Amino acid sequence: MIFNISYNSFNNYDDPKHIVENPYIPISIVVLYTVFVIWLGPFIMKSREPYKLKKILIFYNFFQVVANAFICIEEFGRVMWFLYITKFIDLLDTVFFVLRKKQAQVTFLHVFHHSGICLLVFWFMIHTEEVAGSYCAFAMGLNSGIHVLMYIYYGIAALGPNMKKYLWWKKYLTALQIGQLCIIFLYMLISVLIGCEELGAFSTITFIYLVFVIILFVNFYAKYRKPRTQKTVIL
Repeated sequence: MIFNISYNSFNNYDDPKHIVENPYIPISIVVLYTVFVIWLGPFIMKSREPYKLKKILIFYNFFQVVANAFICIEEFGRVMWFLYITKFIDLLDTVFFVLRKKQAQVTFLHVFHHSGICLLVFWFMIHTEEVAGSYCAFAMGLNSGIHVLMYIYYGIAALGPNMKKYLWWKKYLTALQIGQLCIIFLYMLISVLIGCEELGAFSTITFIYLVFVIILFVNFYAKYRKPRTQKTVIL
């Protein structure tokens, strides 16, 4: 391997594996999340007025900006446990959509991505010595960087309609998401082809996941590329 940054750092600092010893916890969270955002949440909100959640959204997006910036700049091994936790906190994106009765935002792509990344990161955490590679640190760093931009956007949007004039760059966010997925895919592919990484079970599943998500994002972008109908999915 080029350098096993995640595995080496993981063993040099506090080992967070105790928080992922029971697979039933993350799996149960993902199952409950899926049931709530697809069926239970909309059913509960059907006869209710949408919640505005302005202050909560401002705080939440500010927290996400700080958290993802921290993941970007800190050594990967130090933030492994924090990264794992934030992927489950990200599920609140969809919960807020449901509570605000913005069910159109709860797309298959959105739910699949959030559920899938939680399970992938969980797999990574319990098999670090087998799957830790430079591309994992690279992928999570790049993804967290995109998250910083996205939560800045959503944080500004949460301040109110008067901030709309500062959100002209919305149309570029989906393109950035597609770009980062393609970069991560190519980085992984090149690492495997030149022998720096092994094509194990984790890498294979990650490849399949990336291809599937890229196809979904490209389809989404093509369908909603017109400015008046374009939407942005949090990645």
